Amino acid sequence: MRPHTLEGLEMLDLRCPFSPVLLLKDYQCEFAEEVVRRGGGEIACQNTKLNSKCAQLADQLRESILPMMGQENNLLTVPQAIIVKVLFGSVSALKKMAEDLQHESLDSLSNITLLTLDAYPDLAELPYAHLLETVEKTQIKKRRNKNKK
Repeated sequence: MRPHTLEGLEMLDLRCPFSPVLLLKDYQCEFAEEVVRRGGGEIACQNTKLNSKCAQLADQLRESILPMMGQENNLLTVPQAIIVKVLFGSVSALKKMAEDLQHESLDSLSNITLLTLDAYPDLAELPYAHLLETVEKTQIKKRRNKNKK
């Protein structure tokens, strides 16, 4: 991820739908740029076409997995920690599936997204039960408070 700078003000300012995943720093994306807003850190995407594909995938993951967890797909009522767990766990499972197909290690969220969309043009055919298993096992690292001793 590249840090946001003043010279980049003319950049596209599309919010990455996988911002919570990228902010955990376990995955990277060559089109991600970290920005700071009033609400905290966020990731802006520098690729309009990829952003729309990532949004399509992230929306479908939430729409399919949240109800399987007994949650409604409502970003206003579902705790952020559950949204992060769904996205992070799903990306982890999709990464493993893509690596199995490609026989190589993948670290880029953009590559994971593109390989997933190539393998599953109809996202309704994704193996959501398998993704749910990974989501349920996912442990998100807690942020440490630097002021605590």
